[in-house]
Amino acid sequence: MAFETILASGANAALPHARPGSKVLEHGDLIVVDYGVVLDGYCSDETCTFCLDLRMTETGNLRQSEGSS
Repeated sequence: MAFETILASGANAALPHARPGSKVLEHGDLIVVDYGVVLDGYCSDETCTFCLDLRMTETGNLRQSEGSS
């Protein structure tokens, strides 16, 4: 691993190097996942952002997940 995996949500999702906290995930929170790898001396990373309980429809629109209120 190039660095420890970072998972952040809510206000911490905007921080580039978020630290673990005690926040409980809530519907609609943005969740950022940042992880890195090392291969043959080269470092690479990927950052993905997800929205909790929202999914994209086939037309690209967001919709609330089934079973959510």
